[in-house]
Amino acid sequence: MERGVAAGPSFVLSGTAREGAPIMVRWQAGEWSGELEATVRERQALELGAAIGYIGGEDDPVGLALRTLGIELEPLADLEPATLARYRALLVGREAHEKNYAGLRDNPAALMDFVQAGGSLAMMQIQDSSWQAAWLPAPLSFSNTTGSLGEIVQPEHPLFTTPNRIGSLAGMISYDTMPSAGEEWTVLATDNAGQPSIVTMQAGEGRVLVVQPSPDRY
Repeated sequence: MERGVAAGPSFVLSGTAREGAPIMVRWQAGEWSGELEATVRERQALELGAAIGYIGGEDDPVGLALRTLGIELEPLADLEPATLARYRALLVGREAHEKNYAGLRDNPAALMDFVQAGGSLAMMQIQDSSWQAAWLPAPLSFSNTTGSLGEIVQPEHPLFTTPNRIGSLAGMISYDTMPSAGEEWTVLATDNAGQPSIVTMQAGEGRVLVVQPSPDRY
């Protein structure tokens, strides 16, 4: 088994626990083993607004690309419930997790509160060196290897038909690849090695889109 690749389905822990209680999961897969630690927290209930927000800085390639197209999205200063409640959709730039824009690394569960409440979340090129599993509702693995987009496998998905039809993205570079995706994800496009490259899923009342290729940079 290759290190970093999902080897089984995701699982859910259920039971009664108090706010702030620690949870430890010990795991083993072949010769590898380890421990995962988490803290119980109550999900924040949100009533979402109508705006579209951006988590990223002025120098983030995603933000620069949007401004080139004449698109200005309001940057989030933080991920507090009162802030998230203003938006219906969030776009996360490719450097947001590395540079901790809006305090993303300090409050990863806030994104899942937003999605569970009905928000749409799009994340651009997650970096294997800085991402946290808590940002996503189901397992994905990432690798510091370069690949390129190969095939659109769901050509009728709205991502590829609205506002204009996209027939091919072949050759678009991924500077961090996605070796595997949990069964909860729908694969929209694969890379040149047949691995997931663009994936989406429903989570609670909302949805998540992860785009690994980098149309914004190169």
